Amino acid sequence: MHDVVVIGAGVAGLRAATLLKDKGLDVVVVEARDRVGGRTLSADLHGARFDYGGQWVGPTQKRLLALAEQLGMRTFPTWDNGRKVLDLNGKVLTYNGDIPRLSVAALAVLQTTIYRLNAMSRAVPGGRPQDAAKAEEWDRQTVAAWCERNIPLRDVRDMVGLTVRSILSAEPEEVSFLYFLHYVRNAGSVEPLISTKNGAQQARFVEGAQTISLRLAEALGEARVRLGFPVYDIDDAGTHVTVSGPSGQVQARRAIIAVPPPMAGRIRYARPLPATRDLLTQRMPMGYTIKCMAFYDRAFWRASGFSGESASFSGPLAFTFDNTSADGSVPCLVGFFNGRKGNEWGSQPFEARKQSFLDTLARYFGPLAYEATDYREHDWNQELWSCGCPVATSGPGTLAGYGAAMREPVGNLHWAGTETAGEWCGFIEGALESAERVAAEIPARR
Repeated sequence: MHDVVVIGAGVAGLRAATLLKDKGLDVVVVEARDRVGGRTLSADLHGARFDYGGQWVGPTQKRLLALAEQLGMRTFPTWDNGRKVLDLNGKVLTYNGDIPRLSVAALAVLQTTIYRLNAMSRAVPGGRPQDAAKAEEWDRQTVAAWCERNIPLRDVRDMVGLTVRSILSAEPEEVSFLYFLHYVRNAGSVEPLISTKNGAQQARFVEGAQTISLRLAEALGEARVRLGFPVYDIDDAGTHVTVSGPSGQVQARRAIIAVPPPMAGRIRYARPLPATRDLLTQRMPMGYTIKCMAFYDRAFWRASGFSGESASFSGPLAFTFDNTSADGSVPCLVGFFNGRKGNEWGSQPFEARKQSFLDTLARYFGPLAYEATDYREHDWNQELWSCGCPVATSGPGTLAGYGAAMREPVGNLHWAGTETAGEWCGFIEGALESAERVAAEIPARR
């Protein structure tokens, strides 16, 4: 019998397993997929490494930067030189720097709104949004509802909505205002979430983000990481836990469930979980994300003075970035069909999505966008063991009532994953923070 079985070989599960192994515990990781990495997935394309999943790292994500260095990985800055594009209500605006060219009145309201959001987010305890003094008030409303009541200008309301869609792959009318403040609190403020320089999108990994999991798994060894092992049932007998599925069963004294809340909710538990835990997982859907990449012979947008960065509230793509390889030899633009647009376009044929992607790039950066040499995409909602990306969100009435169950152990069952993080929830950094917490919950052998 093992000391601990970890369900899920993403960053959280593998890092937790590593920390427990370092404490002298016998750990095994089981993973439904035939690969490690969870919501990170890297591939060699045209002689360089690119990411179909999570890929960015920011300067305040200290755990991730330290682990990457320890694993021998290198980072390089996201290209952000040149004009940016804002598609607001069908009107294409270009600007330099971090602030779009809005009217003086709109800029004043935008700055006031960001200040208010940051101030309110600081009243949300890290990792414990349900303990905020105004938790119930904030959790009774969506982000859209708060914006309607508190932001007088439509353009600024749309900017906040765009932020929600971009970072959560969900719509502002779907997301609890408390959850949004919790997310902002986890990042430190609104600015790091939406910024490239000094923000969450500042840098990428030369080797690809999935390499974190690949190297963690390699260090653990093949005997401790079992792929193609989906878990359908968990039985916590009190003295030990049995996890089982079509590939067999594993017994351990404790189990860590390191998969997104809605996926954890699909597992059958022989002994019923507390109602708060069940109700939580029933109310946390995954975001909808289709990540698309267009490759070119040359970075024409740079030559035209564009950074490759765009954002749109009403267009099919929530945002785009320059995604060129580290050495500059493989020019690339990346974009995302997010939220409701992701759902709409996910039902369309591949060629229609490709055409829409290129049409949008051409509208922003010029007709040379049609001269793509290759197009690749990944629909995360079609992944059986993710069912969405980048993160599970919650609607009104969820966190205030059931949020405590996100991290609270149940018998010999412990919960990990970026959704449970108190810092950088929704990011790779959050997955690492959750791994540290859950590993600390499990004592070393006596």
